[in-house]
Amino acid sequence: MITPPPNQTLREHIDWLWPELTRTNTTAPPHSALIPLPKPYVVPGGRFREGYYWDTYFTMLGLQEAGREDLVDDMLDNFAYLIDTVGHIPNGNRTYYVSRSQPPFFSYMVELAATKEGEGVYQKYLPQLRSEYRYWIQGAESLQPNNAVRNVVMMPPDRTVLNRYWDKRDTPRDKSYLEAVQTAAMVTNRPANKGIAICARRKVAVSLARDGSATTRRSRRSARPPSSPSI
Repeated sequence: MITPPPNQTLREHIDWLWPELTRTNTTAPPHSALIPLPKPYVVPGGRFREGYYWDTYFTMLGLQEAGREDLVDDMLDNFAYLIDTVGHIPNGNRTYYVSRSQPPFFSYMVELAATKEGEGVYQKYLPQLRSEYRYWIQGAESLQPNNAVRNVVMMPPDRTVLNRYWDKRDTPRDKSYLEAVQTAAMVTNRPANKGIAICARRKVAVSLARDGSATTRRSRRSARPPSSPSI
């Protein structure tokens, strides 16, 4: 629970929140799902210990307005670290998010930092920009129209290649195993053992086939972890 001081202006409240929402986790407890990161990062709410990928871009917009370019740089370095170690930026820095990503905002984050810090930012993160592009385009060279592989799909009639949401796991998520199994059991058009994934940031259950394709339907459960503290 975060309790702000009384009688703050809106700007004072926002500036007060940055340190309250900043986490430093260079190590993780035994058996924790948390992925340690080398530098501090801002989480989207007081109950979280993990950060989320594309949320961070919008957080960075606010940080720049607040003059916190240090945190912008820290989070860029963290994402570069994840690309180097995991191969892409996961949905969030939890082990159960490693099987999927979110809309690729890393290039926008680099561009945002470059507006304040100069062209050298592009050079600094060029290896990671290239690596993330390869992750998102993997499999495109073998595509045919109306065919999808991993994160890419080819559209007819002009063979345009688009990216899509894709999760390589077809098993229940560690943090919500029971809920995932129960939700999968309610999907009538395919066996429950095909597995489900819970879309981050949306209250939809996604039933995943073995090839990673997805169909969605409404769920009463949120995609975010439960409100009780998690390790």
